[in-house]
Amino acid sequence: MARPDRIPVDNHLILEFDDFDRPGHPNGPRGWHVKRLLEFRRRLDDRASVVIPCEAGRSRSPAAALILAAQALGPDRLSESSDLVLKACPNARPNKAFVHLGDRPLRADGALDQVAEAIHRRPSVIGRDDLER
Repeated sequence: MARPDRIPVDNHLILEFDDFDRPGHPNGPRGWHVKRLLEFRRRLDDRASVVIPCEAGRSRSPAAALILAAQALGPDRLSESSDLVLKACPNARPNKAFVHLGDRPLRADGALDQVAEAIHRRPSVIGRDDLER
């Protein structure tokens, strides 16, 4: 993914990994992906917006958004973090491996994993655009 010219180099982060949902896959997310994501957000101004694209927009992006929301709001407000992700992406199915890797550095004691699991159990939202495909 090329960085748009109008975005400064310091405000652009690329994390590349395949969408494997089980920890440990050689091409799946790693702890250093989460570390870079959290460090990247710490460097940004608190008012900065973050755009998180991925191939389908249902798994890796929502996982990153959930991790960042949990970082911003804290582990005591994971329900709000989940609500923010679902408001932006009602059909989110956060990548469980990526979320799991974010749980420890955020000191969520397994709660972030539980939030991701609860999101996965929600029924999918089907909109008109989905029916016309």
